[in-house]
Amino acid sequence: MAVIEAEQIRDLIVSERLVAKADLGVDDPLVSTGLLDSLNIMGLVALIEVKFAVAVPDEILRPSSFESCTALAAQLAGLPTGA
Repeated sequence: MAVIEAEQIRDLIVSERLVAKADLGVDDPLVSTGLLDSLNIMGLVALIEVKFAVAVPDEILRPSSFESCTALAAQLAGLPTGA
């Protein structure tokens, strides 16, 4: 089962420059503030799938899942690994 921490997601977002905010906090709003748009979300999903060897199910692909790094980590918790 996947254990993906909010900090790991934040670090991935910042290192891949998906947002222009180097001091991004794990609870900072991402979608509602426009930091992440639909293209960034799809890029982030692809990065997560490769880095953490998980398959992100379609049910997670909704804006509320990407509202913060913490929200996304909660959605990804328990996904099977090895995708």
